[in-house]
Amino acid sequence: MFVQKQLFQQSLLIVIVALSFGEYMEPSRYELIQNILRETNYDHSFPPNSESVTHVSVQLSVTDLSSENDIKKDIEFTIYLRMNWTDRRLNFEGSNTSYDVISLGDDIVDDIWLPDLYFHHERKSDLHGFFANNQLVYLHKNGNILYSGRFSIESHCPMEFRKYPFDKQTCPIIIQSYAFPSDILRLNWNGGKNAIKIDNESKNNLKVDQDSVKHTFDPPYPDAVAVFSTLTANLVYERQTASFIIMGPPFFFFVIALLSFLIRDDFSTRITLITGTSVSNFVHWTGIRSTLPSDSSFNYFDILMIVNFIYFGVILTIHIGKRYWKQYKVNRFSCCH
Repeated sequence: MFVQKQLFQQSLLIVIVALSFGEYMEPSRYELIQNILRETNYDHSFPPNSESVTHVSVQLSVTDLSSENDIKKDIEFTIYLRMNWTDRRLNFEGSNTSYDVISLGDDIVDDIWLPDLYFHHERKSDLHGFFANNQLVYLHKNGNILYSGRFSIESHCPMEFRKYPFDKQTCPIIIQSYAFPSDILRLNWNGGKNAIKIDNESKNNLKVDQDSVKHTFDPPYPDAVAVFSTLTANLVYERQTASFIIMGPPFFFFVIALLSFLIRDDFSTRITLITGTSVSNFVHWTGIRSTLPSDSSFNYFDILMIVNFIYFGVILTIHIGKRYWKQYKVNRFSCCH
């Protein structure tokens, strides 16, 4: 009986020690990351599914329209880029850990595979950051990955200025993988037509053409040998016209021209008023014209300015004609009497 009791106590002690040891052996966050990335021969240069398609969901959030340049025909804006995909190689469900999600900062993000996306019309892109780049990854236990990064994008916009300054410019967004065709990497918008969000639409003068938010399969250039999964959308930039309307509506200049008739019969004062306003009008016109590309077409603003000059030309012709008519009558009267 004593021997059985002693064996029972020893067995119980072994179980307690084993349980304590097992709890003690739970890997730390660092050990878990090292085991996933370092000890499994993880290859971050190739997509997760070598034998099937890797699906990547993309979402954009435009937070600020930094600038719009008519001469260069481009816009610059700040975006949050978010992507979702599953990498079974990073699955740690079998690990003895209480972690369900691991957040990976900038120093580790480059050690995992990331989709090699690029913007077709991009001229320059910068990843924000001061001490570290503004990017992170949430790695779930089942291998699901959420990536988030903050970027500044300078993008070409094929602008048309025929209706300037009452124009609306359509700036396309086209996103593709640079190296992996659609049979390896498949892109789709996360949220469908609501996948692109713009903060403070009225302040940024930007809107999203909801009907343009699509995913297709197009080559990046005509001679491409592979078909690439493509995300497309259009940003619509609407120019603020208040300053142009205040500066030079035809009615305003027409009233100034008519006021010249109310001035006393002083030819020099009338001419000074009309020519001074005309010169000011011309300076404004040339100044605004200099902000447009040299190859820009004849636009609404040009028509508005020409109408103003026609008003002034007509009034100036009337004043000069009246001047010479009076002089003619005086000369004729003095010659005949």
